[in-house]
Amino acid sequence: VLKTMVEDKWVLDQPEEAVDQKRMLEEIAIHYANDYIAAWKKVQNAPKPANYFTDPVAANAMLGEPSPYKLYLRDVLAQTNMTGIGIAPKGLKLPANPATKLLKGIIAGATGGGPDAGVMITQAFADLSSFVTDYYRDKGVEVIADASVTGIERTGGVARVSTEDGRRLEANVIVAGLGLEPRTELAAAASLPVEDGIIVDERGRVGGRDDVFAAGDVARFPAAALATVMRVEHEDHAISHGRLAGINMAGADEAYDHLPFFYSDLFDLGYEAVGELDPRLETVAAWEEPNRKGVIYYLDAERRPRGVLLWNVFGRVDAARDLIRACQPIDMSRLSEAVG
Repeated sequence: VLKTMVEDKWVLDQPEEAVDQKRMLEEIAIHYANDYIAAWKKVQNAPKPANYFTDPVAANAMLGEPSPYKLYLRDVLAQTNMTGIGIAPKGLKLPANPATKLLKGIIAGATGGGPDAGVMITQAFADLSSFVTDYYRDKGVEVIADASVTGIERTGGVARVSTEDGRRLEANVIVAGLGLEPRTELAAAASLPVEDGIIVDERGRVGGRDDVFAAGDVARFPAAALATVMRVEHEDHAISHGRLAGINMAGADEAYDHLPFFYSDLFDLGYEAVGELDPRLETVAAWEEPNRKGVIYYLDAERRPRGVLLWNVFGRVDAARDLIRACQPIDMSRLSEAVG
């Protein structure tokens, strides 16, 4: 859109070199993305909206080719006269506005914001999800990727699962990998700070007290390497954070500077991940073998790594942590060497 505007001299008929394209891009992003968010809210508030976050068919309809996002932007370009935008505040940065963050993810090609149909909700590339789904099917696993569970009941030794499309599946054992909701009732009743978990400081203390601690999955803690707060549900964090809280309860005074990682094994495949794997971030990949071995990087607006997904690459977690802690723009020409 910016390129077309400049080429067509829409901007006060100025020559290309006289146009502050960076500020224009920021303003265009805000303008279009706010329109997009308003349209999305209309979909959400419809009497019976498609659930793009749990319905794989609807998600694929939104994320398929040609991308509805791109079509939307083209339509805006064709119809807008760019009036009423105003002037971007000096120094405005794209990520500061939720709308621009959302649009940046769309333009960058990130598929986050809704699940792809398949075994894995990939946050980088849709074809990785398709690959993993086919991989499971090749292993003899029946994958039902186009239905949501609406109910579970048990009669005798048989469990029955009902799906949104009317199917009823029988099983001896059901494993639900749904994540968890932190149990914060006790902390809230004691007037301690809670927000998607019990809020703790870098020493595991709650509410600045020396006699109340929280650790592990339930704790929302400061992640110094990312300059943010987060809550992590996985073994590595539970062990390391629990140890820290324990020794501080016993009189130590140590700060938590560990950047947790998480992992999973998928038959002969597996991954390890560290940092912030936010689907709204820009993602770039360095594949040794497409969808089978490589590294996916999650980058901020300055292309500094915020998270790293090591796909079938092992023993590089510490290198990935160092890369995130360095907080430097990644060299796009040397992606394959970034974590060793």
